[in-house]
Amino acid sequence: MSRIPAPPTLPKPKSLSKINDAATAEHDALLRRVWRNVDAIFATIFSKKRTDFDSSVQYEISSYLSEAANAAERARKLACDEDVPEACRREAAAFGDRLSSVTDQFVPPPTDELFEVRVDARALAAPLIERKTVAGNERETHVGFVDVECEVSIPSRIKLDPNLPLAFSSSSAYALWSAWEFGTGFSSDELAKGPEAPYWKMEHDRADVWIDVRITPLPLGQLMRELKTLRGYGDRETLVFVAMPFIDAETEMFLKAENFFPITAEWLTKLGFA
Repeated sequence: MSRIPAPPTLPKPKSLSKINDAATAEHDALLRRVWRNVDAIFATIFSKKRTDFDSSVQYEISSYLSEAANAAERARKLACDEDVPEACRREAAAFGDRLSSVTDQFVPPPTDELFEVRVDARALAAPLIERKTVAGNERETHVGFVDVECEVSIPSRIKLDPNLPLAFSSSSAYALWSAWEFGTGFSSDELAKGPEAPYWKMEHDRADVWIDVRITPLPLGQLMRELKTLRGYGDRETLVFVAMPFIDAETEMFLKAENFFPITAEWLTKLGFA
């Protein structure tokens, strides 16, 4: 288990202390197993089905087609602007015609990689820091370790980038003359190669996750107090997982009710995580 200070109201455990627990071969084996499979563990726990995003995908495609139609109209207006050089007017007219024929078949499907849960950072024996403000000065004290710390990115919102020239991509009343004046909106070469396919982007929710590996069984009350003490050293959003060889159904229920997330050796074996 992680090295954390004992809650002040608790006596020192009569069996293995927290430090001695972390020094056992059983703890080492479970810790190594969790570390080896951390990507697969979080991919399983936080995974979302592609079908969960179906309505968003359809909405984004519909919005893109509307944006393409608006862009085509702006291109046709540019083609009629006598203040714009003839070459650019000609290309704008052709660009608008091509955009007018765009359908949902022009939109590539989202790739599988977009929906993957990512572990962006991980650390073994990450320091636990207690921060206190004394006389207006913030002090940091190293009070222990957490067995595994991870930063996890979880897919949350899919977006379709229209990938249109700037002057045509904004739904607001973009001043075409200013784009032409400053050369920031488009070029005749850009218009000549026609509209490029839009592309998908995924926004992610970020989760800070701690995994506390434990071997020695504890009474439920003591287990809860120690886990809450551990969580108190994190941010309010920190997620705390507890990994143990075995957790009975009732204890698992209490853990989940207090927003702790159990991982057992049996669960790892069932999912094929060696």
